[in-house]
Amino acid sequence: MTIACIGSRKITPTQQKICIAVGYFLAKLGHHISSGNAEGADAHFAIGANAVNPELVNLYLTGKNHNPQFIQHGNHLYYENEFPEWEELSRIHPKYDSLKPYVKKLMNRNAGIILSCDLVIAMPNEKVTGGTAHSMKIAQSLNKKVINLNLDLDKVVALLSQ
Repeated sequence: MTIACIGSRKITPTQQKICIAVGYFLAKLGHHISSGNAEGADAHFAIGANAVNPELVNLYLTGKNHNPQFIQHGNHLYYENEFPEWEELSRIHPKYDSLKPYVKKLMNRNAGIILSCDLVIAMPNEKVTGGTAHSMKIAQSLNKKVINLNLDLDKVVALLSQ
């Protein structure tokens, strides 16, 4: 199973530990994780999975210089400019055409992450805004299960223990 592990750039130390533990647990079970390689939740999910096996980590990037410090040897890298079809799905954003070019790249990358997955685990900010909210909306539009770790941590443990 491939699981999108997404979330806010600004997370608490406790949320960081949760993301690392979830990434680790998913990789221990042999699942692949897909993430956007951003600071915060994305990086911490990947830290956990990389500790088990970097080949189980799929990173979706806006370009070659997108947080290279988080990339491990063995990670699978997907670049937004190589998949123009992601843009169509990212247009679920209500103001897509008015976004700055780099923000469009981020939104397109988010679409790629969600398209690749069977399940979404998210650590959004308190208000569930920004790119994480955009990704969650894309997942819901594709009828993919979305688990919000801030609300559903007990459900994650039950689901992954099956």
